[in-house]
Amino acid sequence: MKGVIIMHVRKFCLFVFFFCTASGILIAQVSSIRGSIVEIGTSHPIPNANIQAILQSDTTIGLKATTDTDGNFFFDKLPFGSYKLVVTAIGYKQNSGMTTIADGIASTIDLSLDFESYNLQSIIVTASRKKEMLLDAPASVAVIDERGIAERPAVSYIDHVEGTAGLRTIERGIGYKDIIINRGWGDL
Repeated sequence: MKGVIIMHVRKFCLFVFFFCTASGILIAQVSSIRGSIVEIGTSHPIPNANIQAILQSDTTIGLKATTDTDGNFFFDKLPFGSYKLVVTAIGYKQNSGMTTIADGIASTIDLSLDFESYNLQSIIVTASRKKEMLLDAPASVAVIDERGIAERPAVSYIDHVEGTAGLRTIERGIGYKDIIINRGWGDL
């Protein structure tokens, strides 16, 4: 009887040893992806870009990361396989790339994003002491559209409205304009 118990204990110990060894090998089969996101043409880093890593063999596995101030990102403890990286950032066109990780070797991938322009509608700003409809407003209305902005180089938005009827700017120092005065409001 004592010999049977010893034999079962030995089998149990061997089972535990092989289980721990095998699970250690399986757990060790992970790696990482690192890289950077930059602007096309300038190679300036893009901070706060969003990156999604999607495992191609199992699209339910998708991890997300965000670039730091230097445009760098890092995914850790990823299972082996091919990944599609999808990158998005405000003001840039979406881009993607493929990379494969295997044998515990980290993968490095650098991607570039191109600017994306948006066509916005004109914005009309009016001021009055009481609520009124635009058609009933006694003051003149000036609209500076996209074409007007594109034709006039400017350092700030104040340069775009300078010279508009009813508005005046005040210069404080050499080339530093920071005040817009609407006709009859806040004259100094």
